[in-house]
Amino acid sequence: MLDFLAQPVHALNTELLLFSPGWLVIAFWSISSAAISMLLYKKLSPQQQIIDLGIDIKKLQQQLLSSDTSPQELPAVTRSYITLSFKKVVVVLLPSLVSALPFLLVIPGLELSFSQIDIIHFGYDWMRQWIASVVFFSLLTSLLLKHFFNIH
Repeated sequence: MLDFLAQPVHALNTELLLFSPGWLVIAFWSISSAAISMLLYKKLSPQQQIIDLGIDIKKLQQQLLSSDTSPQELPAVTRSYITLSFKKVVVVLLPSLVSALPFLLVIPGLELSFSQIDIIHFGYDWMRQWIASVVFFSLLTSLLLKHFFNIH
């Protein structure tokens, strides 16, 4: 369903591989799709609501761990904690799914281009495959953007 970009990405990869190593091409696609995904998530998600929910959850967590909380209060505090935790999941779910689209659109083209090529030529078999490089570059990019752009 999402593989309509597989051929154009594969054609571009074929051209890029003429003058670049495979890991660099994968880094390009991974970094650019992760950056677009993270910035799209920041734009689509209610950042202030996520921050507020996180603060409230942290307060309830501290209250649960506190020795000052009476046994009679524990069920109500636990219920509130679980309710807010699920609310946070609901708030981030749709923006997360939508923001994953750029990454999901690139994957079929990478599979078509790199499924039979070792990206790095050392280490375990799973490290040599293209998907390990995609995960590494995407995760690194996402974490850096999350930190520097204060994405919650």
